[in-house]
Amino acid sequence: VAGGRVVVHLNQSYVLVEVHHDATAGDSYGVEGYFLRRTPKRLKGESGQDSEEAYSNRFLCIPKKVPYRPPRVTPLPTINGVQPALVVGPSGNEIWVDKYGRVKVQFYWDRQGKKDENSSCWIRVSQPWAGRNWGGIWNPRIGQEVIVDFLEGDPDRPIITGRVYNAEQMPPYALPANQTQSGFKSRSSKGGGSENFNEIRFEDKKGAEEILIHAERNLSTTVEANESRSVGGKRTTAIKKDETLVVSDGNRKETLEKGNDTLEIWQGNRDVTLMKGNDSLMAQTGNIEVKAPAGTHSTSALKVEINGSATVNITCGGSSIKMTPGTIDITSPLINIKGGLVKINC
Repeated sequence: VAGGRVVVHLNQSYVLVEVHHDATAGDSYGVEGYFLRRTPKRLKGESGQDSEEAYSNRFLCIPKKVPYRPPRVTPLPTINGVQPALVVGPSGNEIWVDKYGRVKVQFYWDRQGKKDENSSCWIRVSQPWAGRNWGGIWNPRIGQEVIVDFLEGDPDRPIITGRVYNAEQMPPYALPANQTQSGFKSRSSKGGGSENFNEIRFEDKKGAEEILIHAERNLSTTVEANESRSVGGKRTTAIKKDETLVVSDGNRKETLEKGNDTLEIWQGNRDVTLMKGNDSLMAQTGNIEVKAPAGTHSTSALKVEINGSATVNITCGGSSIKMTPGTIDITSPLINIKGGLVKINC
């Protein structure tokens, strides 16, 4: 009842779990032998004199539908410090996690567990970064050793805070020989072996510094804006199959400031198609030479123009045509001129 009105959602059955009684008696009388009411009322004692007596109580109750649990008598168990454990899961699996990235473990002191999915509850794993659908994640795999801590020492609130190597799970790089190397090396699953992995490795040995990236299968890189690369020495790219370069909107420019540009095709064809626009090849100083020692050089166009500001030479064996701005010399063992109409103006 609140303000004389019935609160509907509170109008239900309750279980009384605690009652506190308060009683007040006059100076000359005790409370024994009296019927004490909840509200103050003057009562007559054995002497017939009025005495101010009062009674009130306070109680604590819970809804009847809530299971009653008696107060704990023994203190809560606690675990001080951390515990090492092995990540476990169903037989035949290499990785076993739930949608929260939790795993199951078996502690070394557990003699009843069978190192399967029933060896423990799901345990959260500390990650390098944890945002809402973003961050970093490295799922511990079955057989790896982890360090388990307990929030506020509560055995019912375990959390994995670290991972450690041991004699059966050794580091990816031989130590101490490679003590200057660090990085990440994974293992393909299921059924991957020592030759199946992705890797990012840093070599910090003075004079031999290196960043190595290995993709076991595909390497995908996406740049939303611009990409810049600077190579202080040599660059080598080896491709076993196909390469495709697409510039969808913009220009492509290659600048060779000093040195030679060589394109070699050992077997196959080279096709250059210009759908719309012009093609220009210019040698500011030097020569342009096109050779086909065992083939044919063909030029096909609506119009063909050959311009030489000083000389134009066409040579085939012992025959030649030489043109200068003032002369044309034709030399051949035999010259045939055929035409429906031939005009020679002198």
